[in-house]
Amino acid sequence: MWQYKLNAWADVLKSSCGYLLENVETVIEKETRKSPRYAAERAPDSFALTPLQRIQIGEHAAARRRCLGLSFAQIAASLGTPWQTVQNWEAGKMPRFANASSFSAWEKALAVPDGWLLHCLQSPNAQSQNTTTEVQLCADDFSDAVRKMGIVLAKPAFDPFWQSTPLDTKQSRSASLFASRFGHAPDTLADLSVAAASFQISPRRAVQLVDVMCVRARRYVFLMSPSADHDPVETRFTVYAEGGISATAARS
Repeated sequence: MWQYKLNAWADVLKSSCGYLLENVETVIEKETRKSPRYAAERAPDSFALTPLQRIQIGEHAAARRRCLGLSFAQIAASLGTPWQTVQNWEAGKMPRFANASSFSAWEKALAVPDGWLLHCLQSPNAQSQNTTTEVQLCADDFSDAVRKMGIVLAKPAFDPFWQSTPLDTKQSRSASLFASRFGHAPDTLADLSVAAASFQISPRRAVQLVDVMCVRARRYVFLMSPSADHDPVETRFTVYAEGGISATAARS
């Protein structure tokens, strides 16, 4: 409610704004305590997860499920949840405040010991059980290579025909954001505010989309092949989950 409306209301009642707002904070606090999110945040066995951590845990669990040859429905039956819930968890779309008992049940369904799902967070250098895919980039320079990396990483799974397969609107946006973020110089992070504004999204949302692509990059080894106009040295790119790209000579 606008302040001028409060003032007018208070004048009609021959009172003050303080009178109208009396006990409002108490009421808001009581209503907040009823919300599921408030309960989750205060639960004794809950813990907060960042967007990147949720993606890492989801990929960790997905790799294990595929290794066991189980379906979403089979895992969901063990958890007593719809199969779509398991699919969302593996995609990193789990609650911000995770429940330890839920994780324990998930680990039991995956036939792994307690704490296994969180182990990938404690070991940043631990590799996923997914095989690493080598992607050759025919690019003229660093910026062009990063732009093509974005095309590969914009898709949830690797597309062997990525050079000719068109991207949909959201994938094209993600690829452009990735190029805007990293396509300037190695180990340089650019501000995403301008790029985010062009797509009518917030800078925070833009960073989240780019972060997801950085996590996906762990599945790939990007190599830029030499061209006739450049020094005949193949370049290897490393994309870090926390952001940033390094470029090194792979071999001459």
